Amino acid sequence: MERLRGRSASTMKGLKDFGRGLKEKMRNRASSTSNSAASTPSASPSVAQNNGVSYNNNGFGSAAASIGFGSDPASATEERQRKQQLSSKSTHEQLEAMRWLITETGGKKAYTNMSQQISVSSTAGAAGGAEDTSIADTFLPSVVKLLATKHPEIKRLVYIFLVRHAESKPDDTLMAVNEIQKGLNDSNNAQARVLSVRVLSSIRVQDIVPITFVVIKSAVFDPNALVRKAAVVGLAKLYSFNRDMEEDLFEILLKVFDSEPSPLVMGSACEVFNTMCPERLDAVHWSYRKLCKMLVDMDEWSQVAALNLLHRYARANFVDPNKGKTQGTKQVSMESSPKVESVDNFYGDDDSSSKIVEDSEVSSRPENLITEDHRLLLRCTWPLLQSRNSAVVMATVALQFDFAPSYEHHRCGKALMFCMRSTRSASEYVILHSVASFAHKYPEVFAPHFTGFFVRASDPLHVKCLKLNVLTEIIAED
Repeated sequence: MERLRGRSASTMKGLKDFGRGLKEKMRNRASSTSNSAASTPSASPSVAQNNGVSYNNNGFGSAAASIGFGSDPASATEERQRKQQLSSKSTHEQLEAMRWLITETGGKKAYTNMSQQISVSSTAGAAGGAEDTSIADTFLPSVVKLLATKHPEIKRLVYIFLVRHAESKPDDTLMAVNEIQKGLNDSNNAQARVLSVRVLSSIRVQDIVPITFVVIKSAVFDPNALVRKAAVVGLAKLYSFNRDMEEDLFEILLKVFDSEPSPLVMGSACEVFNTMCPERLDAVHWSYRKLCKMLVDMDEWSQVAALNLLHRYARANFVDPNKGKTQGTKQVSMESSPKVESVDNFYGDDDSSSKIVEDSEVSSRPENLITEDHRLLLRCTWPLLQSRNSAVVMATVALQFDFAPSYEHHRCGKALMFCMRSTRSASEYVILHSVASFAHKYPEVFAPHFTGFFVRASDPLHVKCLKLNVLTEIIAED
């Protein structure tokens, strides 16, 4: 037993000595490696010239740097790996490679979704633009092959990549147009048709403008409202790229106003109208009543665009009842003398003189100056005063103050006060600025709400000044 104990003790001692020696060797090797690295004069590898082609110590030529990945062999390896992933049959690898490509070529461009107009920024830096172009040269053929995929997310990323590099590689982009158009023929998938319309209208290549025009012209009559909306937005994109097609695009927009039954599409049509042809208000005549009745069903920002359009239309075609009242009294005083219709009425003894005065007084009343279409506009915009969007409330109040009789303005004051209390400080300043201008003309509307303009200690200085200005306007001596 003692012999066995001695053997085990010697074995344990030998193992401990072996471990100490191994640790010493590892420390010496690490220290020698760090010393050699510190003594190296430059971290960049030496480059040798051979027949006009430069090679580094790792065997990779300067062509690796020209593709936008730098001279690091790890970048060239990553390039080969991404190409293999794009050519792979696994959707997971394809998706990973496309996400990497979108991240690498994104730069400072902010593309949030495909519904916005996507274009390549011409103010990008020279180095960043050259790098994005080189990456597009390298990967665009492999990306175009993925257009035939059925995976929706991969197809979306491929479309974003194509739109970004369409201007720099127009020839390669033309190869993908036929594949993009195939999505328009998918009658069972409305989302595929929406994506196809958005991508074709976002590609800024002159050669495909006729194709895009034909696609938009047919898509505005698609049975799905989302496809029609994408086509209407495409009108504005095509107009911003080619102004020579204004008349043709305007004809398509008129057809949308005349025949569109969906408030979703009509809201986008109003935005496009304000962008493309804001002065051609005669085109709104035939669809004016339909547009008024659709206001409540539109989304909030489309309501703002529609209200701006209707406000301009009302200024061109309706009479301000409050202004007409003052003009009517002047007209009565001018016409108070009877008209001379015959010699018998030369001295004004006929009863027709009093009749003319009475008729002019009746016609000068606000309710008699408001036509049926005028009243329709006021009635359809009243519910928008209760909107949760302050921009909608402000646009509605501006319209009501301009075209509603003065005895109906009190509801506008209530809406503005509620909107001012329920918004943040930045929006409160904008609303207060508008209230100050309204209070100068209609102080009686805001007089019952004077307590809402009391200055608080937490108010910023500019808000305090505006509140004092409003109080100065609405407070009377009594």
